[in-house]
Amino acid sequence: MLGTTGQHGHVNNVMYNRYAESARVNFFRNHGRDATEDRGQLWDDLLTPRGLGLILKSIKTEFKFPMTFPDNVTVLNRLVEAPTTETHDLMLEVWIISEKHRRLAARCLEEVTVYDYQAGRKATLAPFMVEKLNETWDLQEKFRARFNEEAKNVAEALDMINGSK
Repeated sequence: MLGTTGQHGHVNNVMYNRYAESARVNFFRNHGRDATEDRGQLWDDLLTPRGLGLILKSIKTEFKFPMTFPDNVTVLNRLVEAPTTETHDLMLEVWIISEKHRRLAARCLEEVTVYDYQAGRKATLAPFMVEKLNETWDLQEKFRARFNEEAKNVAEALDMINGSK
């Protein structure tokens, strides 16, 4: 693991951004998994410099604690906002979770720009891509509402147990 850890065995900060990049690639490839062959290829092409693609515009990484080797990570992506057919930029939130410590090790906020490599300028996603990403957005929001309700119920139960209410 030369170059991935510092002298104290901490995972090098650059690695967190690499984890986020790998997760972003998987996030978009997975959206094309059940597409037709032609559309699946367009999803894959988003990750290449030909035709319509994605360029990382910015990434902000908040480190929560120093992970040490050995450890494994789980990396989760979510859309920060629903895309539209006019969207040029997509915001993704990334959670990098230490499996060893079972907690958030880092949180990233990525902004990616849709870019047409042939025209040499910003572009928008194909309508079928916007539709598929909006399905993901809708699922995120559905589960957010469900888990917020469950968290509220747990908090109320704890208040009752502790005699707060």
